Amino acid sequence: MSRPTPRWRRALSPILLVAAMLMLALGQLALYATHDLFDSDRFADRAVTALDTDEGRALVGARVADGIIARDPDLIGARPLLEGASEGVAASAPFEPLFRSVVEDLHRTVFGGDRDTIALKLADVGVLVIETLQSVAPDLARDIPKEIEPRLVALSDQEGSLLVDGARIAENTQWIALASLALAAALLAAAVAISPDRRRTVGRAALSVAALAILLVIGFEVGRALFGSRFDDQVTADGARAAWDALLGGLRTWNVVLAAVGLVIAAAAASLLRPLEAGAGARRAFGIVTTTPTRPGARAARAAALVAGGVAIVAAHELVLRLAVLGLGVFVLYAGVSEALRLALPPQERHARERARRRAWRRPVLASVVALVACAAVVGIALAGGSPGAPLDIRACNGSPDLCDRTIDEVAFAATHNSMSAADQEGWLFAAHERAIPSQLEAGFRGLLIDTHYGVETDEGVYTLLGQDSKSRDKLVDAVGAEFVETAERLRERIGYSGGGDPEVYLCHAYCEVGATKAETALGWTRDFLVQNPYEVLLVSIEDDADAEDAAQAFEDSGLLDYVWRGEVGPGSFPTPREMIEAGRRVIVMVEDDPGDVPWMHAQFDLVQETPFEFGSPAELAPPKSCEPNRGATDNPLFLLNHWVDTSPAPRPSNAQEVNARSFLLKRARTCERIRDRLPNLVAVDFYAEGDVTGAVDQLNGLTDP
Repeated sequence: MSRPTPRWRRALSPILLVAAMLMLALGQLALYATHDLFDSDRFADRAVTALDTDEGRALVGARVADGIIARDPDLIGARPLLEGASEGVAASAPFEPLFRSVVEDLHRTVFGGDRDTIALKLADVGVLVIETLQSVAPDLARDIPKEIEPRLVALSDQEGSLLVDGARIAENTQWIALASLALAAALLAAAVAISPDRRRTVGRAALSVAALAILLVIGFEVGRALFGSRFDDQVTADGARAAWDALLGGLRTWNVVLAAVGLVIAAAAASLLRPLEAGAGARRAFGIVTTTPTRPGARAARAAALVAGGVAIVAAHELVLRLAVLGLGVFVLYAGVSEALRLALPPQERHARERARRRAWRRPVLASVVALVACAAVVGIALAGGSPGAPLDIRACNGSPDLCDRTIDEVAFAATHNSMSAADQEGWLFAAHERAIPSQLEAGFRGLLIDTHYGVETDEGVYTLLGQDSKSRDKLVDAVGAEFVETAERLRERIGYSGGGDPEVYLCHAYCEVGATKAETALGWTRDFLVQNPYEVLLVSIEDDADAEDAAQAFEDSGLLDYVWRGEVGPGSFPTPREMIEAGRRVIVMVEDDPGDVPWMHAQFDLVQETPFEFGSPAELAPPKSCEPNRGATDNPLFLLNHWVDTSPAPRPSNAQEVNARSFLLKRARTCERIRDRLPNLVAVDFYAEGDVTGAVDQLNGLTDP
C-alpha cells in the first residue's frame, strides 16, 4: 500500500511552475535586450532592416523632403519628386552605411548619456538626393542644399532623459538575464521533481511555456499597435511600426518558436495519458462563446466582452486580424501534432495497465528528462539571440573582394600628386591634373597628396600668409623652381594685400596666388564621394604648412571628419579595408611634418618610406637608381612611389602620357618593390587621366593578369 502524497508537494509544485514562468519571461526579455538592443552593432543591424520595407523607405523619403523644404521653402512644389527621389536613396547601397552610422551614434548617445535630447539625424543625405536627381531633374538638383540634417526620430528633453536613465539602469543589470533563465530552469525542474504526477506536470509545464510565449507575442502586437498610434500622420505611424518590427521582431520570432516547442512537448506528454482530441476542445470553446448564459451576471459579462470585442475590431482591425491569424496558427499546429501522435501512439491495449505498473519506476526518470530537455530548449532558444539582424553586406572593397581582408600595408593605392592642382578649377596656374579631386576619385584614385596653407581671400585672389615655420624662398625655389616663385611673387604684388581679412586653410602648392582651393571645399568633395561610394577606402597625405589643429577644423567643417579612421595605425596594427568599412571610418590621414595633438593625424614619415621625386625626364625614372631611399626610415611599413616628371613650374601631360603607361609604370614599380622589399602602397602621379595608372595598380594588387 503506497503512502499518500504530502499536501505540501501538491501545493508547492504549481507555485514553482508559476515562479518559473515569471523568471523565464524576465530572463528572455533581459537577454534579448542585452544581446540585440544594448549592443550597438546588433542594434544597428536590426535598425537597418527597417529600410527593407516600403513603410521604412517612405518615412525616410518624407523626412528628407521635410528637411530640404525647411532649408528652401520655394521647393515645396517639388515635394512629390523630392519624396520619390529620397525613397530611392533609402533603398540604395550608399544609404545603408550612412544610416547605420547615425544609428550607432544615437545608440552611443543613449548609453553614453552625453545629452538628454535624443534625435536620429541624417547628415550627408542631401548629397545622395542631389546625385539621384541629377539625371532626371538637373535644375532641381542644383537647387537642393547639401547641408541638410532631417530628423527621423526626435524625443523631447524629458523623454530623452527618461530613455537615457532607463538605458543606464538596464545596462548595469545585464547579469539578470542569465541568472533569471538559470533560475527558471531550476524552478521548472523542481516543480516536476516534487509533483505527485510528474508526467502530467511535464505537460502542464510545457503548456505554461507555450502560454507565456503566446502572451509575449500578443504583447508584441499590442505594443506595435500602440507605438504606431502615437503619431498623427500615416507615413510616420507606418514607419514607426516598421522600426518596431525591425528592432523587436526577433523577440516575436523566438517566442513563436518557443510556443511551438511547448505545444509539441505538451502534446507528447498528453498522448501518454489519453488520446488527443484538439477538435473537441475547439468545439467546446466555440460553444462557450456562442451560448447565452442563464445567470444575469454571466450574461452581463458576456455582453461587455462582445461590445469590447466589437470596438476592438473597428478601432484596431489590423491588430485583431494579426492576433486572429496567430491564434489560428497555434490551433492548427496543436491539432497537427495531436493527430500525428494519435497515429504514432494508438490507445493502450488490454494489458497496458499491467505493463505500465511494471514500468512505473521509469516514469519519474522520463518526466525529469523531458522537463530538463524542455528547460534546455527554452534556454537554448533564448541564448541563440533570435533571428539575426542585417549585417553590412560588403561584397567588394575598393572595387574588389580580394582586397577586403588584406591589411592596408598589403594594398596598393593609385594616388594623385598635388591632387588639388587642377586645370578645370578657376585660378590654377601650372596645374598638375586635368580635373579636380571629384573626377580623380571617380576615376579610381584612392590616395590624395595635398598641401595646406593659410590664405586670405581678396578681390584679386588668395594671398598666402607665410608664417615663421614656412619654407624660405631658397627652399621654395629648390622645391618648385625659380620661375614658379617669381610668378607667385608678381601675383602677390598685384594683389597688394595690406592686412586684415579672415585667414583660412587653403590647399595650395607653395603659393596660393598661383592656385588655391578652400580646404573645406576640397575635403567636402571627398566626403561627398565617400557618401555615394560606401565601400571605398582612402589614404590622404598632407604636406602641412597650416597647423594640424586648423586643418582638423577643416575636416570637421567639411563633414569628412566623420569618415576618418580613429583606430591604431602602424606596424602590425593596420586595419583591413573591411574593418574600416564596417566601422564607417574609411580615411587614413597622414601629415608630413607635425600632427600636433590631433590623434587621428599620423606622422607620415614614421609610417612611410619613399623614393626621390626630382626627375627631369622619363628616362630618369626608368633605372633602378630612381628607387633609392628618400624620406622615411627604410623599415617603415608603407611605401610611397613618387612617379612623375618634374618640369617646374609647369608639369607636362606628354611626360605623364609616357610614364603613366601601364608597362612603364608597372616595370618601375616591380623594380622598386624588389629593391625596397615593399609593395608600393601609394603610387603617386601627375595628370592622372594619362596612361593606365589604375590598371597598373590592379596588377600590383594581383587583381588582373599581366
